[in-house]
Amino acid sequence: MRSDGQAQQGDRPSSRLTSAYWRGLSFLPYQAGDHAEVARMLDLAEDSAVQAVNEAEPGQLLVALENLHPVLETRGRAAWDAGELESAESYYR
Repeated sequence: MRSDGQAQQGDRPSSRLTSAYWRGLSFLPYQAGDHAEVARMLDLAEDSAVQAVNEAEPGQLLVALENLHPVLETRGRAAWDAGELESAESYYR
């Protein structure tokens, strides 16, 4: 990573970007009604978001937390649409 925060060629994506990738990609199986695949992808998104929070330097912690929040909201909505009401409620607590 360069000092200005931009990735260099060959750097792996940050956990925060990986989380956003999986969350965005989960929209495709969601549209197809494949709730199991949505849950699998959102598991990956949540794991990456939590990793980003754990790895965040003090100046980046707020950004990492702001990424985690929509992942949990998306998980709640996806669980609700899958009919998993108790699971959905747990993401809003």
